[in-house]
Amino acid sequence: MAAQTLPRDWQLQDGTIRLRPFRFDDVAPFYAMVDVSRQVVGRWLAWCNADYDLGAAEQWVARCIQDWPSGQKYACVIEDVRDGSLLGGIGLMIENSPLTHHANLGYWLRSDCHGRGVMTRAARMLAEFGLRELGLPRVHIYALADNIASRRVAEKAGFQFEGVLRRYCKRPDGSAGDSAWYSLIAEDLQ
Repeated sequence: MAAQTLPRDWQLQDGTIRLRPFRFDDVAPFYAMVDVSRQVVGRWLAWCNADYDLGAAEQWVARCIQDWPSGQKYACVIEDVRDGSLLGGIGLMIENSPLTHHANLGYWLRSDCHGRGVMTRAARMLAEFGLRELGLPRVHIYALADNIASRRVAEKAGFQFEGVLRRYCKRPDGSAGDSAWYSLIAEDLQ
């Protein structure tokens, strides 16, 4: 299946949140999100650490903008539709090989936005888009097995638990961690 390039003005919204591609003017607010979230998000994602600076945010945003036309990586900001503030990041990373065609859905949320259902809505919205509009047969989420909040997002968004892959992904300290896997397929949307 060929990659599908989405226009730079593409967006999804539900009246509360908007998913859209990164823009260069997102660098400072993105960095501010990371800065207030280091202690919580940094427990699960190695890049969200004390060394993350404005330069790292600039590099990330530039890479997201550069990768968008490939049709393989759709990295988005989650934006509050009321005031335009950034709430988090979410993306679909599409793997298209002779043997597989699916996407991994990754996400993180600004720590002061936890518990409001923002990520559950964002995850479901982007997964449904991938299945319905991009024609993906499968979207999956994996998280460190002890990351209960991330696993809860997957479950509340309708993803089915498939199991635990032992020592599948790295923890922020570099050690190997078990990974809980979830998937959503088109038939689950019925």
